[in-house]
Amino acid sequence: MNTQIIGSLLKLYPQAGHLAHEELPEQTAADIRAFLDRALYTE
Repeated sequence: MNTQIIGSLLKLYPQAGHLAHEELPEQTAADIRAFLDRALYTE
């Protein structure tokens, strides 16, 4: 589905289960921040 959404990014966390944001909070927060920075600060 991410190929159908312009600007989307598929991020996989093989070492996590169904709750990556709870199991890997630092990594998911950093990835979300990077995605938002790209989305908000690129023209």
